[in-house]
Order: sequence, then C-alpha cells, then structure tokens
Amino acid sequence: MRSRTIGFVFLLAVLTTVAGGGLARPAAPEAAAPPTKIFDNGNVAAVQNGASAPTIFTTTQEWKIVQIYTYHWNNAKGATPGMIGLTSLTTNKKYGPWQATGAPGQGGVPNAYWIVAPKIDIPAGKYQITDSSPATWSQNSGTGGAGMVMVMALPGGFAWPALPSGEVPLATVANGCGPGTASSDPRWGDTSVYTGKHLVNFRMACNLHDAGYSGARVKDPLHGNRIVDYFTWSQTRVDDKFLDDMREICDDRIRPGTPSATEALAQCKGRGGTLTIGAVTRYNAVRTVGKWVFLDRPRLSGVWANEADPTEPALALSQVVRAVKGSWRGGKADPGSRAEFRGTLISRDTDSIVRGYVKYTDGTGAVSLKTMTITVDPKSPNRIVVAGPGSISGARARR
Repeated sequence: MRSRTIGFVFLLAVLTTVAGGGLARPAAPEAAAPPTKIFDNGNVAAVQNGASAPTIFTTTQEWKIVQIYTYHWNNAKGATPGMIGLTSLTTNKKYGPWQATGAPGQGGVPNAYWIVAPKIDIPAGKYQITDSSPATWSQNSGTGGAGMVMVMALPGGFAWPALPSGEVPLATVANGCGPGTASSDPRWGDTSVYTGKHLVNFRMACNLHDAGYSGARVKDPLHGNRIVDYFTWSQTRVDDKFLDDMREICDDRIRPGTPSATEALAQCKGRGGTLTIGAVTRYNAVRTVGKWVFLDRPRLSGVWANEADPTEPALALSQVVRAVKGSWRGGKADPGSRAEFRGTLISRDTDSIVRGYVKYTDGTGAVSLKTMTITVDPKSPNRIVVAGPGSISGARARR
C-alpha cells in the first residue's frame, strides 16, 4: 500500500525537518572528526513497504563504518528493530549482523529508523546492506525497489599506531671490557697504561662491541651518537669495528709529541707492552672466543603452534630484519575472529622481544586495538613466549 508520508530523506543536521512537511531524522553520530555520508539512497517521494531489490553501494577507499540507518515507515506504525548486516560482494565476507536500536520518524512514528553503530573497517569494494525485515523496509521507484539506507563513516579506516624503533640504551646491553651481563660496574679490562704514563680507557669500545654481539640498535657515542643497528652484522664485522674503535680511542687519548707518546701509541694500537695489552691483542682475543657469546639473531618467519593447546589457532609470522608481522584466525572463545599483528624486534642483553599491536576483529566485524609481545630466547630458537589477546597467548613452538 502506498504511504501518505513524504519519502525517506537523510540530512547531516541534527533532527532537521525537510521543507514541506518532510521526514525528521536522528542526530548524526558524534565523533572527533565529522563522519562522512558515503551512501544515501533516500529521496523525497512517498514510500512503500517491501524492499524487493538489493541495496548496494561501492567505495573506492577504506572506511570505518560509524553508523548504518535503515528506514521502516510501515504505514506510520514503524517496526520493532531487528538486525542489520553488511556483505562484501567483492570478497563474500560478511560483517555482522548487528542488533539495531530504534528512533522515531516523522510525526513521532516509533522505530521508523533502525540504527546500528558497528565501527568496523572495510576496504574498497562493493557492498550489500541486509535487513532482517524486508517486508517493512521502505522503498520506492526512486530506489528501484531497494531498501532505503544511509551509511556514515570516517575516512581512512584503521590507523596503526607508531611502532617502536627498536633502539635500546647502550647501558642495557653492555658491561664494559669483561665477561658477564649488562652492568655499569668497572671491569678489569677497561683500562691499560702504556709506557707507564699514558692511561687509556677502552670501555666505550667494549660497550659497543657488547651491543654488536647482542644485535642491538644503539647510539654510538664515539661517532656523534649516530644510530648503529647491529642486527644484520656478522661477528667478523662487529669485531672489526671494535678494533677500529679502540684505535680511534688510542689516537684521541695519546697525543704525539714526545718519544714516550710515540711508543705508547704504537703499543696501544698494536699488541701492547710488557705488562699491558693493546687493541690488536684484545681484537684477537674476541675473535677467538666470540663465537661462544655472539647471539644468533632471531628468525621468526614461520608458523608457531600453541604448546598448551594445539587445537587453538597457530600464529603465522613473517620477519624482515626488525619488522615482524603476524596473523591468526578463530579460537575457541570467538571462532569468527581474526587478528593481524605488527611489531618491532628489540634486541636486548641476553634475549629479544617483539613489541607491537594487534588489530583484532571479532566475529561481528568490530575492530579493536590490543598490545602483544613476543619474547625470544636465543638458547631456544624454536620456541617463543607470546603475551597477547585471547587464544594466541602462551608459549608456542615452531611447526
């Protein structure tokens, strides 16, 4: 039956009335930035019940869907709010459906509007709106029989937070010229005295060497605090820098001009004197024993199974230097969920940790941001410990 009301019209103002006795509409959603109306097939003509054609829209960019409105005039009776959903005709992925709330239409007709606020991210593509009551869904010739809908969204969709750089303070991965874990305590090998007169402190070169063996990303105080990322460096390359750094320290601490300085500089940059050791001797020592303390760099690319419950979803990881990405789907708590991880591998004194974020999409399509960390012990390269959302947490082993 033909309705006597003017048709379905959406405006961006708050509860504005269309001129000529038109249809009042609910307030637009509040947001830090005003939402954009990315689809609206409403018009000012009279409406009828019974949507008979699909309601389809296309977008050429990613959006975060803030609200979806469908219209149920239903001969001035409205309709009890049901479910609204969204289906990608590009990928066949279904979003929702979500339980709608009602809002009055023209003349106070109850539940003339059905409204959902899914806050989901959708990529560019072609989409169809679904409504659980096609019989009361308003349509007319202007919509070609499609149910009347308005879609409000924010541009850009999901935005990843800035990830850590991977840099650590040098002091957290160094202990000077001696064995042991990171420490600021003086070490027996920090200093040497040449020709009984020239004291040289090699601690900073040793600290940088320690950072290199850990594969850390640090500032280099010997070279203007420039960033040095040792992750891809081999032991040989780290040892060669150690020798160069020590020789630069020798040049800086022992200035030529006296016979003792000339001899001291030669000892400092070479093998040392009768009771002291020089840069070359130190270099030869680390080349010999370094293979026992040089940390292998984590290799995380692959599939990691949950040790505690192998029936939970596996974590697939890919790694490019320090950039780590991951994904998984489902889980007992929410079989329809999916997650995407992005993080940065941070090399520490005796282990490594990946810090990052998870874009978690639950079974209804709602998106949230969560944190996740992955700890890697070089002594157990095929095992990681994950602290993150849902079923992905816990110890995991490569499979």
